[in-house]
Amino acid sequence: MYLDSNTSYKGTMRKRRALIVAAIIGVLALTMVIYNYYWSTKLINAINSSNVTKVQQLIDDKGLCSINFPGGGAPYLINVEFWPVTPLQSACKKGNYTMIRTLLNNGANPNASSPAEYSPLVLILYHSDKDDLKTVELLVHHGVDLEKTYCTSTMKPILYAAGSSPYNVDRNEGKHKYNAKKAKRITEIYVYLLNHVTDKTPKDKETGENALLLSARMFNVPLAEYVVKEQGIKINSVDKEGKTALYLEPDNKNNKNDPSIKMTKLLIELGIDVNVKDDKGKTAYDYAVAHHYKYLIPLLR
Repeated sequence: MYLDSNTSYKGTMRKRRALIVAAIIGVLALTMVIYNYYWSTKLINAINSSNVTKVQQLIDDKGLCSINFPGGGAPYLINVEFWPVTPLQSACKKGNYTMIRTLLNNGANPNASSPAEYSPLVLILYHSDKDDLKTVELLVHHGVDLEKTYCTSTMKPILYAAGSSPYNVDRNEGKHKYNAKKAKRITEIYVYLLNHVTDKTPKDKETGENALLLSARMFNVPLAEYVVKEQGIKINSVDKEGKTALYLEPDNKNNKNDPSIKMTKLLIELGIDVNVKDDKGKTAYDYAVAHHYKYLIPLLR
């Protein structure tokens, strides 16, 4: 009986020790998470303030912290994003080349991203005012994955380039102004990516849009012309609704200089079929008439 009691006591003690060890490990792990989050948030604050010296100092003193750990994300913290992001994602959202280079040179992973935000590369491509070719080249040099989709997206990075907006936003008037130079820069980025990807004619899995459809709907004339003439994308490509690139919505239907007019003329010159009907049995002309696109109607007859 004594032996049974002793055995039971030893078993109980082993369980207690195991629980204590597990608790200690859990506390240490939680402490590391909190410490990493706190450090990453300070780093993101320094990035958002464009303080290169502070950023480098934090990296040099990071200890066991990971440069790829998401930070920010809490509404009560000043100067950080609402959703947690990696420091590199934060720098790419700002389009800060110097910060991006500093982070990559200190071990930041160009493919690491928090699930609530786009990848570093897509953030550069998606925010059209940050369409910097040398930043894209830098990310590619450091091994960014050009074939991967991110977050909840169904598009590969090159399609984000094709769909980048060639517009400048006038924040005072709240208007969008077409920028031909920006359209050309976006085209240069697209061509660069095209020379580095395996899948050269991807489509958005959700909408069925390819580079021609995306660039046409953004009125990016040089890119639309390039993908047809140089890349060889079929001019009569359609999306999942059966619409060709000719199904355009003008930025201002009452403006005779609206970029949709120039795009429509280009597509017709390239040989697009104006008589194609979508899944609802309507042509681009039918939509133009229904929505009173008076400057497109004569071109689509």
